[in-house]
Amino acid sequence: MSRFAPFTLLMLLACWLSVAHAQEEGEPAGPATMYYEIDPAFVLNYGNGTNGRLKFMRVELTLRLNTRGSVIGDVNLHMPAIRHAIIMYLSKQSAKRINDATQRDAIRLELLREVQIVLAEAGTTEGVEDLLFNAFIVQR
Repeated sequence: MSRFAPFTLLMLLACWLSVAHAQEEGEPAGPATMYYEIDPAFVLNYGNGTNGRLKFMRVELTLRLNTRGSVIGDVNLHMPAIRHAIIMYLSKQSAKRINDATQRDAIRLELLREVQIVLAEAGTTEGVEDLLFNAFIVQR
């Protein structure tokens, strides 16, 4: 037996005791945040047909959700209303605003607010913490 064996056993026992203590105190067993990808991607026209041409965009979105409540089930249940609100909001944007990179972050925050409004009307007041663009592709 090596001279480090007692030390190793002592360290393993300390680790086991800390895990057991954490389980007794009821600490949460999972992450408090999860990412929910809205699928399929949004493909829509924007810019109200200015210059006689339709402009198209493809947007992929992900929601950052707080997992402590029932928000995951609420998002799944109300996804048609969420998708509708996102489509209506994006399709109303002007070509100038869509093409301005600094305005895209403002659009992102406004979309987050739209999603939160849909869920608030359905009775869920908290849980959607952020909205992220996975892709934002425009055809002019």
